[in-house]
Amino acid sequence: MAVLGFTEIVELIARVLWSTRITYLVLLSTESDSERKRIRRVETQRLLQEREQNLPGPRILMTFSSNQC
Repeated sequence: MAVLGFTEIVELIARVLWSTRITYLVLLSTESDSERKRIRRVETQRLLQEREQNLPGPRILMTFSSNQC
């Protein structure tokens, strides 16, 4: 089994992200206007949900602030 270095892993991730973006652009170019808007809305909603999930919740923030006092 081959062990990948940091550079190879970063390049692999970049390729996957780039191919995903190209697929997304191809889908947008082949769809109608209303379908494009729907795809963008769904994609934006998914990104917002991911961002919200990555944010620390109020309990964590309160814990940090109480420990600093």
